[in-house]
Amino acid sequence: MFLKLQKDRNIAKYLHEFYAQNKVTFNKELAVLNKNTDLLKNLLIDKRVLDIVYQADMNMKNFMTARNQLIKVFLPKYYILKKNGFYLVHFHLRGGISFVRFHNLDKFGDHLLAFRDSIRYVQNTKKPFHGFEIGRGIGGFRNVYPLIYHNKLIGSFEISFSINNLINYMFAKEHLAMVVPKTLVNSRVFHDELKSFKTCKLNPEYYIWGNGCKLFSHIHHVNFNKKIHIIENNLIFAYPLVNVHNRKEGYILSIFPLKGLKVIVELNKNFHHMLVGVLMLYLVILMIIFTVYFYKQAKFKAQIDYLTQLLNRSGCMKKLHDLDNYALLIIDIDYFKQINDTYGHDKGDYVLKELSTLLTTHLRENDIICRWGGEEFLVILPHISLEHAIIVANKLRNLIKEHDFAGIKLTVSIGIAMFDGNFEATFKFADENLYKAKNDGRDRVVHKKEEV
Repeated sequence: MFLKLQKDRNIAKYLHEFYAQNKVTFNKELAVLNKNTDLLKNLLIDKRVLDIVYQADMNMKNFMTARNQLIKVFLPKYYILKKNGFYLVHFHLRGGISFVRFHNLDKFGDHLLAFRDSIRYVQNTKKPFHGFEIGRGIGGFRNVYPLIYHNKLIGSFEISFSINNLINYMFAKEHLAMVVPKTLVNSRVFHDELKSFKTCKLNPEYYIWGNGCKLFSHIHHVNFNKKIHIIENNLIFAYPLVNVHNRKEGYILSIFPLKGLKVIVELNKNFHHMLVGVLMLYLVILMIIFTVYFYKQAKFKAQIDYLTQLLNRSGCMKKLHDLDNYALLIIDIDYFKQINDTYGHDKGDYVLKELSTLLTTHLRENDIICRWGGEEFLVILPHISLEHAIIVANKLRNLIKEHDFAGIKLTVSIGIAMFDGNFEATFKFADENLYKAKNDGRDRVVHKKEEV
């Protein structure tokens, strides 16, 4: 027991010192790259470039003309940058509107603030940002700068290191990798980008960049919150990557074969010590499996409304991430407060549950039904025309009106909107239609500001 304790202490001390040393080296290398990027920004952003962005900022009617001018002026510079590993170059207008993605010229005009807190930070504070962030096209180590012209913020400029370039070229380390949770990537990245991402063998819940997985022959479930791991005779250091809010978005992994680490090799020559190490490894894996299981169970329950067993707002938003063509119905019970005041909250709860059952029974299996809050429900009808959505809405309205809720008669008002590429805007439009339905007397369906 004494020898085992001594061995464990010696290994722990060595690994923590080795971990700290490599982290300092990595941060220094990254700091040098960021300083080089500051220099590049000052060389690249001249008066001509600023004037083009200014014209688009002053009048959105100039958007396409200014955009074409910027592409013409800046594209030769971008080719030089790309050749030297600076792949991600992006101009944004105020409000986080994508102006020109030089790494993907076909995608522009989308609003980025919902996904890119770094842009929001830079445009709000007029200060540059250096750090890691997932974007619409995965992203990596971001360098975002405010664009100031005539003492006024006109947008922002980004020149960043793609993950693969950073790993494969700039650091030139054979066993360097980066992992990011799939849930985070899938919720932000353009869908057509996902097909090229590789699943991490160390944890299938993560995507991985770099060649680290070639060292492993089995699937593992590593908890990257722990700094140091020894897996399949490889030492793994996990360095957290944090965003502008100091929240973890992924991890950089440095991987070292144990056979190249003389200290570790010497400490593990004894067979008994190796057997103890294997037993500890199995225990760690078992703990990780249980942690993942209970985490998934808790996450699932957190997305369900306790009263109605429908999706709650959080669960609804997660479902919507995968949809790009649907009709949105906001259903609100008319005079629901009077039901609670007259019959009591128990009766009100019964009405909500009964209405939930009614909606679930009479809608398609792939339709999404959510309790948005209080007496308000959302119904998402994927791949449906506006005309068909109106028919469904009126069918539901009549069905509810004719249903006997244990002696209570209900009517509902419904606002409809077709998804236009932005959920917030679509919801606002449907909510305005619901408001019109209420003002026009309730018990009706409204779309396009007109009563049906």
